[in-house]
Amino acid sequence: MADQLTVVSPNQKFVVWGNNIGVAYPSESVAADDNLPQTTSFTKDGDEAEIRDAEGEVQTFVCYNKRQTLDIEVIPTGSTVAAAKGNNLCPAKGSLVTVTDLSSGGHSELEDTWICINASQSGSNTSEVRISMSLRQYAVAVATATA
Repeated sequence: MADQLTVVSPNQKFVVWGNNIGVAYPSESVAADDNLPQTTSFTKDGDEAEIRDAEGEVQTFVCYNKRQTLDIEVIPTGSTVAAAKGNNLCPAKGSLVTVTDLSSGGHSELEDTWICINASQSGSNTSEVRISMSLRQYAVAVATATA
């Protein structure tokens, strides 16, 4: 899919339009082009502590355990009905998920390996199946283990 850009009038400002990333989770043998990303939400976060003086005024703000969270929803696809059904899988909690930027000059900050925090699947008799994932990265390399 090519980049989708549009011009917003009257100021003639360009904006990025669309969602041009690929999501792969090798633990389930799902490749980046086996799904259609629908929505993404990206957050930078961390834990914090405030150090106060005798009057209770904050003197120092400490931010630690920095992390990024990516919530993404995809529609499983395939070149055949059987392939689409085979890609209709949620990644397991703790498994690694690879996000790739399929556009030119897109959101490269998302392009990396993420840890799956949770995943769910939804569908109905009037819509396609969708898989929602919450992915996380930490500022330092983190070992993952599942029991």
